[in-house]
Amino acid sequence: MGFFSNLFKKKETKNLDQTNDNKQASVQNTDQNTVRADNNKLLTPPTMDESSDFKMVMEVHPLAGNLCIALPVEWVPFESDRFRAKNADGSVLVSVSVFSISPEQAASFSSSDYIQDQRGLFQRFVDEGGYEPYDDFHAEDTFVMQSFKVDEETQYYLHMLLQADELYLINIIIRNVGDYSLKMRTTIQAIKMSIAPC
Repeated sequence: MGFFSNLFKKKETKNLDQTNDNKQASVQNTDQNTVRADNNKLLTPPTMDESSDFKMVMEVHPLAGNLCIALPVEWVPFESDRFRAKNADGSVLVSVSVFSISPEQAASFSSSDYIQDQRGLFQRFVDEGGYEPYDDFHAEDTFVMQSFKVDEETQYYLHMLLQADELYLINIIIRNVGDYSLKMRTTIQAIKMSIAPC
């Protein structure tokens, strides 16, 4: 991960293992805003009908340090090496890792380098892990997100920067058994917006 591999000290413990040893994909990255596999093949996510609005009730939980996070009430945190929660039948698992950036490192920090670094990480998921990318890559100044099909799961990744008492890098991963869901993508964005000092 270049500059960023040495930049972050862990606030929580290890990040999710992001490998899938039994798949390989031939990859071309011809567009700086996408992660592509198999002759530029991107999985197409479904569109959401305007009448399919949904509401969710969220509950606030302590995350790391003085940060809190809100999750759907159906997702219950459990003891782990980092912040994790799951639904009742185990078909949804969320994992959140928090890294802090020292003030010295933050002084030379570049959000554009961060976005490029995360794009490269997502491309490695395809190159080395055999993940199948959905055509939903999105990046802004403070976050990047992408979804992948991995065996029977759809995995939603959102990596973000948060300036609070210090600068944090936060990785949110939702693993959902089943097909791509725009509701799940909306949920990960709602979780992102909920993270704040307690």
